[in-house]
Amino acid sequence: MGITNTGMAQASKLLGTDVTDSTPFNYIAIGTSATAFAATQTALIAEQQRNDAVGTLTTTAVTNDTLTLTKDSFSFGGSYTIQEVGVLQTNSGSIMLCRTVITAVSVTATDTLKVIVNIQSKQGA
Repeated sequence: MGITNTGMAQASKLLGTDVTDSTPFNYIAIGTSATAFAATQTALIAEQQRNDAVGTLTTTAVTNDTLTLTKDSFSFGGSYTIQEVGVLQTNSGSIMLCRTVITAVSVTATDTLKVIVNIQSKQGA
């Protein structure tokens, strides 16, 4: 999972109470592109769906150091090969915090897909 340049800037805004335009990241998007992550990306390459996720704090190394976003059921109107996942602020447009390319998951109209994204905060070098 890579953090985008615009995502880093927006995350910094969320740390301050006096900074405007500090909308949190609460949407998971899925898409069909296997294009490698680049920090300059601002959206999924081939987004198919975006849905509001449920956010919780979990512990990886330090208490509550990981944001876990979960969307229990993406459903489909056709056949797709899902290969990318991103986290964004709202249900359309908006800033993308992060994106990753996943192992291809083939879905059809009868399938539902659960997506869980974990974003851990930790000390740098």
